Amino acid sequence: MTDQPEGGITRPINFGWGDKIAPRIGVAWDPTGHGKMKIFGGYGQFYDQMKLNLAISSFGGQYWSNCYYALNTADIASVAPVFSDAGRYCGGIGTNSASEANFGGTTPAGLTFLENQNYRTNPTTCSTCTVTEEGVAPGLSPYKQHETTLGFDYQLMPTLAFEARWDRRRLDHVIEDSALVNPTIGETFVIVNPGQGVNSTYNGFYNFLYGLNPGQPGASPCTSCPPTIPAQRDYDGVEFRLTENSKKWNGMFSYTWSRLWGNYSGLTSSMQEDGGGGRNAPNNSRAFDEPMFSWDSFGQSSSGLLPTDRPNTFKGYVYYEIREGHGLTTNLGIFK
Repeated sequence: MTDQPEGGITRPINFGWGDKIAPRIGVAWDPTGHGKMKIFGGYGQFYDQMKLNLAISSFGGQYWSNCYYALNTADIASVAPVFSDAGRYCGGIGTNSASEANFGGTTPAGLTFLENQNYRTNPTTCSTCTVTEEGVAPGLSPYKQHETTLGFDYQLMPTLAFEARWDRRRLDHVIEDSALVNPTIGETFVIVNPGQGVNSTYNGFYNFLYGLNPGQPGASPCTSCPPTIPAQRDYDGVEFRLTENSKKWNGMFSYTWSRLWGNYSGLTSSMQEDGGGGRNAPNNSRAFDEPMFSWDSFGQSSSGLLPTDRPNTFKGYVYYEIREGHGLTTNLGIFK
């Protein structure tokens, strides 16, 4: 993240080199020693870069100021604001409610200025919150996933091979924004790893958001709340494949059984309740805006099969190669 020009926290999110060490290991073994069989496996950890969407809406890159006027003229065409040097119709920084709109000169006759409302101001009760920046949970970890694979390959015939693979993927850390309602303030959104750190318990998160300590008036409002639920997107899949590679015929057929399970559909949300069936807002979905989104009506985790789950998948192709001489070939095939 870059330094902020309007007096916020310098580099509110800053992952060091040690935060993104990504070990990966793989092994392969031919028990026959004849080159016809392979047993293999691997493990890896993978990180993702934070996308711009969350940063521009949280640290001053986007602004939303409305200038309100009483309209006492029928000459609507005279109300023609223009961009200022800062690229704004309605000026003002922070909570400057007295800054008027820019009309390129004097305010048109018949308009009475009421106020400038800045909708990008943030509550400042949490220790990392500022007026111009959304707060960040201490010790925020980068977006991380780990994966384990196992497989078996065997050459059935000189041109025909059988392959089987198992793949297991799990999330370690997700970056999202989250909040809890305070009746006297409203919602204070903070960037967190859902279900981890200060967001791991209802009371701990509430007290962090509103600058409270246990024992203070209004602190720890929930005496029987269970721990919050971390982001979950579990993928397990098994693929069986036959491949044919001869001089003229080439083909592949595969069947995959898999399950995609959890409460978090990914950086691009495909959840029906999020934005009416999908929300292209990486790191900024509705999945963890409030803790109740992680629970169902029976008090259990809301995790289930995700919208993009495809338990049975068939794929295949076959093509025939016609050699026409002079290094030219024609391929006729079908892909499914």
